[in-house]
Amino acid sequence: MLKDTDIQRPVLTPVFVDSIWVDCWPLPTDLPARDLYNGDQSGGVGAIGRNTIARHGGRPASAASRNWPAGKRLPGGVDVGCADGHVDPAPLEKLWNYYWYRGYQVPNTRPP
Repeated sequence: MLKDTDIQRPVLTPVFVDSIWVDCWPLPTDLPARDLYNGDQSGGVGAIGRNTIARHGGRPASAASRNWPAGKRLPGGVDVGCADGHVDPAPLEKLWNYYWYRGYQVPNTRPP
């Protein structure tokens, strides 16, 4: 991206996200972290596991599961600051529905 006008969907393009690392470049096929407290960096460089941390959603972050079962609906959410300036309280299940970068393709279903 060279200019702000290059962003195709500003209302759905993350700029800042609750995370365990300073950046992420998720792929539509990235798996969520199983540890919803510490996140996961082993899924590959920039994987979405850096963001699948249950920080918000009615329970304290300290109560987040350290071993969430694969394929089970993810609890909680994170705050996502979008390119248009608003902040979304995003459920973890919906993180794959954002347009992370030009060319990102939203998957039909979240990877298990």
